[in-house]
Amino acid sequence: VMNGFRSELIDKIIGVNGHAVVYLYDKININKINELKEKIENLDNVQFVSKELESQAMLSVNNNASGVVIKGIDKVDLYDRNSIQENIIKGSVSKFDGKSIIIGVRLAEYLSINLNDNVNILTTTFNDTPFGNIPINDNFKVVGIFDVGMYEFDRTVAFMPRIETINLNNATKKVSQLEVFFNNRENLDTTTTKILSLIENEGRVYNWKSIHRELFNALKIEKKVMFLILSLIIFVAAFNLISSIIMIVKD
Repeated sequence: VMNGFRSELIDKIIGVNGHAVVYLYDKININKINELKEKIENLDNVQFVSKELESQAMLSVNNNASGVVIKGIDKVDLYDRNSIQENIIKGSVSKFDGKSIIIGVRLAEYLSINLNDNVNILTTTFNDTPFGNIPINDNFKVVGIFDVGMYEFDRTVAFMPRIETINLNNATKKVSQLEVFFNNRENLDTTTTKILSLIENEGRVYNWKSIHRELFNALKIEKKVMFLILSLIIFVAAFNLISSIIMIVKD
């Protein structure tokens, strides 16, 4: 039961974030990023690599607002994420083009958003105008609503085409991170070490074990305690049964 719960939790976390995340430094250019992506994809245990531009923003509609994590991602990479594509409860990934956005079901419920609604995205990036610095904002159409089953992701994460994320943030940086998906998560540490050797001084690598260390350490301790409790229950039951049989035989 504990192993099943852990496996289900890992699947939900990995579906949104990947087995490993390569956070890239600002100085690295897009050509170097593409070269690095290709090298990582050629590793034995790597299934595919997704380019992302992550940013913080405020999503507002009908006088309601909420902070969200915007994940700028290419359409082809979103198709490869089964946990998102297969859990779209409204809309479709096929319409993920132009000024479009895909949000979680909890966020949609909180802001009373339906499919094909227009929402306003307000960023932390400013435009210089004669009237001073004004935050960049734009309207986007909701083309999909997903439900991965974890409140943290369904409430705070939104997907947007990467090119639109670049324009919205007026960003010189085209990619902030590479999400790496593995074929076999049991070889996690070995593959992570190989990725680390490839990127050298171009960025930092974290896998799901290090990102969610506290959560999985708690599960590990809980698993050991459950084993101890069940062992004690069985021991007490066996002791009572054996003592009862001995008494019957003596009588």
